[in-house]
Amino acid sequence: IPLLIQGRIILFLDGLNEMGASGPYKAKELRSWLQGDGAPQRAIITCRSTDYTGDLNLYLPTVMVEALDESRIRHFVVNYLGKEAAEPLLERVLPEDAEERGDTRHLFQLAQNPSLLTVLVLVYSDSPDGELPRNMGALIKRLVMALWERDRIRSMPGWIPFEQMEASLGSLACAILDGDMPN
Repeated sequence: IPLLIQGRIILFLDGLNEMGASGPYKAKELRSWLQGDGAPQRAIITCRSTDYTGDLNLYLPTVMVEALDESRIRHFVVNYLGKEAAEPLLERVLPEDAEERGDTRHLFQLAQNPSLLTVLVLVYSDSPDGELPRNMGALIKRLVMALWERDRIRSMPGWIPFEQMEASLGSLACAILDGDMPN
């Protein structure tokens, strides 16, 4: 806490909108703390802009992250993979025409999000056949599988097979949803 107050540590909070039924109360408490004497000097709190209203508004300066356009997507992928390796991925991700641009199933919709573009690049570079999932759930699953496999290769202590962990996390997710707990 002293380092937060001195500004030597930055507080990062994600998912302000994911605090469950007690979210408005928790946001009020957070707002009071951030405006009080023991407040951190520097804090970054993320939330979808449509949820950062009413009881969840912390009355802090805001920055809006905009969707990436084609040139920024191209720039990122080329810088990450190199020009030659980037082209096959860019052919799949960038739309050829206005119809593809508006197609919600086109990978361009995922690639416009900086975090999801990073995931697309990581999954693509890890895929022997270069195949990419077309929805966010499948994409995240492939990312987790790739990261899980990397941990196995690194001989991570306590590593268990992905299928076993997936079943355990599925049970946890169901318990969270059934218990109306924040996700």
